[in-house]
Amino acid sequence: MKTIAVLTDFSKRAENAAKYALYLAEHLHADIKLYNSFFAPSEDPLSAQIASSMEDYDALKQRSCSSFPC
Repeated sequence: MKTIAVLTDFSKRAENAAKYALYLAEHLHADIKLYNSFFAPSEDPLSAQIASSMEDYDALKQRSCSSFPC
């Protein structure tokens, strides 16, 4: 069985891409793996140079997962 990986941050563009992947999977009789990701500034090597207020990890995750359960 074929599998289509759908990488998403649950943005509007990613939602359109996921819908297309679902349509494609139906026609190919393939499975879908959905992977949610979000940017965590503390892991960025240049994060110490950013002069903006940083949100904590839980707040970033909650905002990313607001549409779907994580």
